[in-house]
Amino acid sequence: MLQRVKTGFIHDEKKGVVAIDQSGVAGTQLRLYLVPKSHEIRLITIGDKSSQKADIKLAHDYVRKQRRKRLVAKNDTILCPILFGM
Repeated sequence: MLQRVKTGFIHDEKKGVVAIDQSGVAGTQLRLYLVPKSHEIRLITIGDKSSQKADIKLAHDYVRKQRRKRLVAKNDTILCPILFGM
């Protein structure tokens, strides 16, 4: 069963995109932008705060294109069990 987990380092970026950041790490923090789908996680891009806006746009564009191809369902659950070893 898929579950949503609330944490400080996983962020819902809407439209099926999830960001994982390095909360509490000194220096430049990287963010991974993912599209979870069932038992698969697609890494779209990695960036820092300076590229955050462009990274989110890139991930949203990816989801939109994949939905057109019907590879990503519109109602995908935000997090999948693989992320937490469930």
